[in-house]
Amino acid sequence: MATYKELIAQKQAIEAQLEEARASEVASVIEQIRDLMAQYDLLPEDVAPRRRRGRPVVLLQRSAKRRRCHPSIWTPRPGRLGPAEVEHRHGWANGLNVF
Repeated sequence: MATYKELIAQKQAIEAQLEEARASEVASVIEQIRDLMAQYDLLPEDVAPRRRRGRPVVLLQRSAKRRRCHPSIWTPRPGRLGPAEVEHRHGWANGLNVF
């Protein structure tokens, strides 16, 4: 059975071989991709479309499902109450001096 140091040395040797093989093959792979793109008149946007700015539509749909209160009550500004909650406030909260 091999020792720990021997296995680490083997691992480093294999990783070095992997890096050499990748470096030698990357140039030929890129050339093949360019040839195929030229052959089929493809643009970079056809292969990898650009990402849009903002939130993806899926996230917007998820956030709409997570809303916990009815839209007539929910307001985007914090601290503001919707129309259904105003009638449940105490008199002093509505600006009346009721004691």
